[in-house]
Amino acid sequence: MKHFSALLAAALLLATPALAQNELSNFSATGRGGVINTFAEGYQALNINPANLGRDTGPRVAFTIGEVGAGVGSQSLTNSQFKKLLFHPNDPLSAAERTALVAGLTSDNTLNFNADVTALAFSVRLPVGFGGLAFSAHQRLNGRLAFNQNGADVVVNGRNAAIIQQYYDAAGNPRSGSTPPALSAALDGTVIQLAATNEYNVAYGVQVLSVPGVVKLTAGAGYHYI
Repeated sequence: MKHFSALLAAALLLATPALAQNELSNFSATGRGGVINTFAEGYQALNINPANLGRDTGPRVAFTIGEVGAGVGSQSLTNSQFKKLLFHPNDPLSAAERTALVAGLTSDNTLNFNADVTALAFSVRLPVGFGGLAFSAHQRLNGRLAFNQNGADVVVNGRNAAIIQQYYDAAGNPRSGSTPPALSAALDGTVIQLAATNEYNVAYGVQVLSVPGVVKLTAGAGYHYI
C-alpha cells in the first residue's frame, strides 16, 4: 500500500491537460444542474450567470475566504478497496487481497480526483439602477490515474511484481540472458495526469428593463482569466 501512496504523491508533481470543469466549492450550485442559472446570487453567479448581479435582491455585500470542495471516485475498485486505499493505506494485505487489488487497479479509469478552492470572492450590489459587481480568485486541481497490468502489479507488490521477478534477481541484478523491456513498453496504457489552474473572474450585471408585475430583464458580462 505504501507503493500506491508514493505513486500518488509522484502524480502531484506532474502536469498534463485535463478537460473538466466543475463548481465543487460553490456550495449553492453543486448538485443543482441547470437550475442554478436562475438562483445564483452575488459572487456565486460568476461563471454561471453574470446577469444575476443586476438584480435588486440578495445581499448588499457578500464575500468568502477559503471555500473548498473535493471529489474522488473510481470505476474499477470495489467499495471496500476504495475505502481502504483512502483511509487505511498502510494496513497489511494478504496475498488474496493483493491479487484482487491488482485486478481492481488494472483499468483505464482507476481513480479520478478533483478539488476546487475559492481563495477569495466578493460581490457588491450597487445602488438601485447601477447593478452589481463581483470578483473571485479560484484554484482547480483535476487528476486521473490509469494502470495497465504491469503498472498495477508494481504499485501493489513493488519488487515482487511479476515483471520485476522475471528480469531481476532478489538482489536487484538483471537475470542472465534476459533483456528487460523499455519502460514505455512495460507501462504502456498507464496514465498519470494532473491539471492545476488558477482562475480570476470579474463580472458586472445590471437591470435593463423593468415592467412592474410583468417582467424584469437583466444583462451581464464577465471576464474569466485562466
